[in-house]
Amino acid sequence: KLPALEKNFRIHLIGRLQSNKVKYIIDHVCLIHSVDRLSLAQEIDRQAQKHNRVMPVLIQVSPCGEAQKGGLPPELPGLSVQGLMAVMPNTPDTALLDKLFADMRTLFERARAEAIPGIEMKELSMGMSHDYELAARHGATMVRIGSALMGARDYGPQGQH
Repeated sequence: KLPALEKNFRIHLIGRLQSNKVKYIIDHVCLIHSVDRLSLAQEIDRQAQKHNRVMPVLIQVSPCGEAQKGGLPPELPGLSVQGLMAVMPNTPDTALLDKLFADMRTLFERARAEAIPGIEMKELSMGMSHDYELAARHGATMVRIGSALMGARDYGPQGQH
């Protein structure tokens, strides 16, 4: 679908990225969300250096410790960590979500205060169509509201995108 887009579009890659697909998107996106494992960070780093660029990324954090979600802050020269992202559990428990969003904001502020070279902490991406207002109250700078815009779809048992 890239050829159909105008040249001035700034494309963010959201969702899970397979390491073997990085080479196809490295020259077409301005920010990669969901860097959730070291092997992916290393491949992004390798491809970015191969293309003489530094790729802005968001590190995925698992605020509930769910096994299928992870994240780590790599120190790789081909990456520029722009912030953190998290996908909260699909739950109607607003008290739990409120705590998790608050915890993410605290983690974000702590990381920002560390002033680690190569980690800028400009973006806090959290919140989806069903909880974006709560995420915004906790300082989210990006929210993912695809199902609100495109209509609900079946994303599996956990409702994850």
